[in-house]
Amino acid sequence: KMIYVMSDIHGYYSKFKTMLKKIKFTDNDYLYILGDVIDRGPQPIPLLIDIMSRENITLLMGNHELMFYEAYNYPNSKNTATWLRNGGEITAYQFEQLSGNDKTDILKYIYSLPVVLTNIQVNDKYYYFAHAGLINHKNIRKKENLASLNRKDLIDSVWDRSYPYLNINKHPAYEELKNHIFICGHTPTFFLYVKENPAITPGHIFYCNKRHYINVDCGCAFIKSGRNGRLGCLCLNTGEEYYA
Repeated sequence: KMIYVMSDIHGYYSKFKTMLKKIKFTDNDYLYILGDVIDRGPQPIPLLIDIMSRENITLLMGNHELMFYEAYNYPNSKNTATWLRNGGEITAYQFEQLSGNDKTDILKYIYSLPVVLTNIQVNDKYYYFAHAGLINHKNIRKKENLASLNRKDLIDSVWDRSYPYLNINKHPAYEELKNHIFICGHTPTFFLYVKENPAITPGHIFYCNKRHYINVDCGCAFIKSGRNGRLGCLCLNTGEEYYA
């Protein structure tokens, strides 16, 4: 059984299918996707529906899933404009083509998504998954979701870009998580590479703090922007990287 992790597919369904073929993904394997499968790219809703149909994929809440959910639950708030301004138009268009039952199923699915997963063990290593940032509270449970997180922790988990991870031992959550490897997405790694080491080629999975922090968002949302964005995937059993 191989365990994989990727993030920020952003509607690029064809890249997702290419990646599954590249890693030879089977029903015996397992995949964690760390949020942001919708918006920006050409096929967000078909991609989301495919993921929903697979029992061996866990999708975490990303800031785009949160914006989508809040836009449809609080349509008169500023959340809707923020979401549409951030690439939500194509998701909204495709979502509106669905039946009422399909819409309800998707919104229920989004509401149920975990925001944080901890104590994910592969071989002798333990992993902490979130879309963006660490949560600053102790005794974290294995699965936190919209129903159990306060607003600040939710926003930190899906929106945080402070990235104190070169000095992660100074983070308030470090003591409870120091035996974990933290993996997230949210900020494309070409931004992190430029910040930390301009000589390294962008578009690759990013490691720092002796690989205690790993970012797997390789900029798939920016495939057409000239930034060398692509979809990245990491096998936790072997450490092998895959790109599409």
